[in-house]
Amino acid sequence: MKEKIANIKVFVCFYLTLPLFVFMCLTIGVKALDEMPQVNPTKETDAKNSDGTLLPSDSIEAEIGNPDGSAPILAKDLSKNYNILNSTNEIISEEELLAIKLPHEGEEPLVLVVHTHGTECYADATESFSTADSDGYYGFYTEESKTRTTDTEKNVIAIGEIFCNTLAEKGIRTIQSRIMHDKDDYNSAYANSRKTISEYLKKYPSIKYVIDLHRDSLGDSERIKTNASDISGCAQVMLVAGCHGNGVIYPIWKQNLSVALKYKKAMDEKYPSLSRPIYLRYSRYNLDLSAGSLLLEVGSCANSFDEAAKAARLAAECFAEMLQ
Repeated sequence: MKEKIANIKVFVCFYLTLPLFVFMCLTIGVKALDEMPQVNPTKETDAKNSDGTLLPSDSIEAEIGNPDGSAPILAKDLSKNYNILNSTNEIISEEELLAIKLPHEGEEPLVLVVHTHGTECYADATESFSTADSDGYYGFYTEESKTRTTDTEKNVIAIGEIFCNTLAEKGIRTIQSRIMHDKDDYNSAYANSRKTISEYLKKYPSIKYVIDLHRDSLGDSERIKTNASDISGCAQVMLVAGCHGNGVIYPIWKQNLSVALKYKKAMDEKYPSLSRPIYLRYSRYNLDLSAGSLLLEVGSCANSFDEAAKAARLAAECFAEMLQ
């Protein structure tokens, strides 16, 4: 009996010790392989130009500049050889629209600038570059990039102030509403700004032009910074126009499209690449409140603040010249 028990103990010890021995051998072998020098690096990490420098896509700098979840920023001149991008079924006669007289100029103030989406802002210097990198990108727009801020020194309120000051320098008295109508509830922004515009028009009957100043947002997998190609460091602007029909009630849309067309013509004559085509669609955007109402988008979310500021100054210059 004792002999049987002894045999069982030997059997159990052997088969319990064997796996542990094998595991220890494998561990020692893997460690030895890790410590061996790498003799043949892969072609991807050794890819070089003819002068011996690393290719851009393989350089450490390029990898650091392209964080996970980011969208590359591309600079594009979106000006075209036509004036109106018509998304409606309406037949537009530009000659007829240009023949319509501008709203009468008389008492002051003459212009009201509002911001339905006042919290819209621009890319900062770490995201949007003034020149392209080796891959042709002008920066990278990440998931953490801000599209809105209540800081009125960085959002479209500041851009609107530049626009107003430029008009004032040209002798055109302008009022700016600095209310951020989207601050508390984005979905109520147009309803909120409608009340503001109505109150100003009632208080100042002399106002003939209402400009709702915004910032555009372009791109998804790639972000687009608008580029006025013949002006150094300048974003582009775009006028958005509404149209009566398809369920939208907007009787004075032609008068306002006429003003937009005259304004674009003034920009094209002085700065040919500053303005993108007027975007016409079935909507009102509160433009129905006054003949002389415009929606102006200055730059995009991938433009820097300085690029948008320059565009605002030049666009204001052209608006003043249109009125003279």
